[in-house]
Amino acid sequence: MTDFINPKESKTSVSETIKDVTEGLGVDYVFECTGYHPCLMKPLKPQN
Repeated sequence: MTDFINPKESKTSVSETIKDVTEGLGVDYVFECTGYHPCLMKPLKPQN
């Protein structure tokens, strides 16, 4: 399954959106495609 998360379209944090989309399971892989350093670091933080 592939989902794209646009933080501008969500009222919750990216971490919370990931938890909601995956029903609390989290993700196995993250692809960050903007090249913007702060965006790169967010998915690398633990989701628990």
